[in-house]
Amino acid sequence: MHVSVDHIVLPHTDLNFAAQLVANVTGIAPSGGGSHHTAGTRNIIFPLGASYLELVTVDDHIVAAGHPFGQLVTAALDSCRWAAGWAVAGPTDPVRACTLERAGVAVSVQGCDEAAAAPDRPFILERPSDQPFPGDTENPTELTRLVVTGPDVAPLALPPGPTELVRRPGPAAIESFTLARPGLPPITLNRDLWSTR
Repeated sequence: MHVSVDHIVLPHTDLNFAAQLVANVTGIAPSGGGSHHTAGTRNIIFPLGASYLELVTVDDHIVAAGHPFGQLVTAALDSCRWAAGWAVAGPTDPVRACTLERAGVAVSVQGCDEAAAAPDRPFILERPSDQPFPGDTENPTELTRLVVTGPDVAPLALPPGPTELVRRPGPAAIESFTLARPGLPPITLNRDLWSTR
C-alpha cells in the first residue's frame, strides 16, 4: 500500500539538540517552525518536498493538556516514544477538529487524541489552499517507506501517494521510516535516532 504522508511528528524535550542531531544524521537543513501558543508546543520543520519532519516539544504543559495536539506530544514524551504520530492531509470535520496555529500559519487537525493512544494510525490535517506547504524545498528528499506496528484492524482509507506503508503486528507504534536523499544512500530512522551521537 502506498500513501501520501503529510508529515511525521518527532518529539523531544530538547528541541535544539534534536534538530542538530537530525540535521547531522540526515544531511537536511531545518527550515521554519515556531510556537503553537494555543497548544503549548513548539516545532522545527525539516522539509522533504512532498512531506516533512516536524520536531516538536512541549513549552507549556498546562496549555498542552487542553489541546489535542499538545496531548499527543505530551503522551509521546511521557511514554518515551521516539515518534509521536503521523499525519495525512484531508478534509476535517468542523465538529471534531481543532485549530493549530503558529505565526502566519493555521491548520485544522482531527484525530490527535486517537493517534496519542494508537500512533500507528494517522491524524488528519487540513491546510488552507493558499497556505504554503511546510515541506517545500529546492532539494527534495523522498519519504519512501513508513513502517508501523499495531493490532490487526480494518485498514483506513488513506490518500494514495509515493510512500510505502508497511503494517506489522505488535504494540501500536511507528517503527521506522526511510528517506531517499539526492546523491546519498537511503537512510532508515528508528527509535535509535535519539541515542545517536
